[in-house]
Amino acid sequence: MSATVYENPNVLPRCFPDVSRVAQDRRYALLQQKMIDAGWEPQELGNVITFTHNKYGKRKFPCHTIVTSDGEKLMFPISHQDDDPKGLACDIQSSSSGCYSNLVSNEWHSYWDTRKGKRRENYYAYLDRRQKKKKAIEEEQAKAKIVPNIF
Repeated sequence: MSATVYENPNVLPRCFPDVSRVAQDRRYALLQQKMIDAGWEPQELGNVITFTHNKYGKRKFPCHTIVTSDGEKLMFPISHQDDDPKGLACDIQSSSSGCYSNLVSNEWHSYWDTRKGKRRENYYAYLDRRQKKKKAIEEEQAKAKIVPNIF
């Protein structure tokens, strides 16, 4: 009896790589490079890997390992944002449903660098222009009242 098409692995159709997974792996690789550039140093004691940083003294941070789709292991220092006042480590944030999690940097972001902050800054500039225009119009009206009417 001959093998069916589905039993032969060479005939099975292959799907394209998961683009979102590849993009996530690339983002994690950039995040790991950012952690290395920030000065994090892995320390191995037995089978446990921890991270240390010179700005935190002798404090040790746990290691979180992510395996990419290529099989590469990426290691990150993990700390909750409240326990990382300088914003140098990473944190795991879960989605509202709890089904998905995401690894993010604890880096502090300025309100004025966000979309909402930029829009607020433009609004304040608009208010300043409006106040200046209002003053100019009021001054013109005040000058017009002073000039006597000859007719």
